[in-house]
Amino acid sequence: GLYDGHFEELWSSPENAEHFRKLEAMVEAHAKNPPSLVVDGETVVIRDVDDAARLVPAPRGAPPSTDPGYILFAQLEASAGSIQVYGLVAELVRSSGLPGAVVLCGGVKGLARIVFKTLTKYGGDYAKCRDLVRCTVQVEDVRGVVAVLELVLKSKDFVVVRIKNRFAKGYNSRPIGGYRDLQLMLLYRDAEGRWRLAELQINVVGFVLLKGRKGGGHDIFNNARSLMVYDPT
Repeated sequence: GLYDGHFEELWSSPENAEHFRKLEAMVEAHAKNPPSLVVDGETVVIRDVDDAARLVPAPRGAPPSTDPGYILFAQLEASAGSIQVYGLVAELVRSSGLPGAVVLCGGVKGLARIVFKTLTKYGGDYAKCRDLVRCTVQVEDVRGVVAVLELVLKSKDFVVVRIKNRFAKGYNSRPIGGYRDLQLMLLYRDAEGRWRLAELQINVVGFVLLKGRKGGGHDIFNNARSLMVYDPT
């Protein structure tokens, strides 16, 4: 497929081998040493996204999270979050001087996708759809992926909750049509100091361009997720 060819090209490049190994080592080290936060005087270890979500308050004024009306309140807060996260990531990348890096605001996750994902994966609990705030960093090569990951891990603005390495050779990308990236789930504080969740994707320019092709990459990605045609189960 479109994605598979580009992925094999990346993996077959000798100059990328060292950076892929470093990336895998960083992901493994993070999994073995999860972050911790001091909350109300107690140390809380963030082992997974559920641990992080317990620190995130519900949107103000929202009905119970099983009510579809919850979505609109969550999207409203996510719209401000998207702008904030974009600004934080853009400043982080700009100050690093990383050549060729471009920050792309992902926009708030759409209503149809939230409903589909929640009903098929989360038993109708819309609070469990946690990637409404999204941002992408586009880099020139695998070295850039590693460099951005290092920046985010060291940043005081973010707590890295989870790293999903979809560049790993053994990662099964069939359920998402062959798409690859490095996907981070982050905690950050909003303008009022409340913890919020956001998704950050770090990807090489070739994959970003394929994903944006009309009738191509991202359409395949979305169709595969929606229809689950690549799901072996």
